[in-house]
Amino acid sequence: MSVTFGCREERPGEYVRVVCLCAQEADRWGAAFRDPRLLDDPAVQAELRGEADPECEHCEGSGVELEQPPDPAWFNVCNETARALFGALGVPSGGALGMLGELPLPEARRALIRARNRPLAPFLRAPSIVRGGPVFRGDGLIALSPLRSVDDGLSEEDLRHWLDRFGQLVEEAARRGAGSVCWG
Repeated sequence: MSVTFGCREERPGEYVRVVCLCAQEADRWGAAFRDPRLLDDPAVQAELRGEADPECEHCEGSGVELEQPPDPAWFNVCNETARALFGALGVPSGGALGMLGELPLPEARRALIRARNRPLAPFLRAPSIVRGGPVFRGDGLIALSPLRSVDDGLSEEDLRHWLDRFGQLVEEAARRGAGSVCWG
């Protein structure tokens, strides 16, 4: 399970040009994938167009499509990381379901200030591996301790990264004119 953080304000229609997968046989496809500035080169455009599928619904045979970049007003974390983030921010995770909530931007900014000026050790967790009990497999063998889950843990550096990401969300929400951030 996971928790998605975001704001309710719509994102402006920002698009970037990227190479289309239908043209990946082009010699310079990989270079243009890594460096989209190459898409301004007429020779690269001609090469991509030559390899593109003329009936492609994404690029319409040009080898170049428009795509929205990742939205800075949204991010997703696992439930355990969300709980640590809520704890560090000092805000309730909210809701009867446990992970629903909304926070006005002024409160979110105050929560960030608190989180960045407090010890984070109580919210960190060590990596862990959970194994299950013996399992009788259909081929007659017994798996003595099958793997059930792996948790990479949460270091202080990781939690600071998520606090910074929450701060970016708050600033992007303000830029869009939203009055709050939400999660669920």
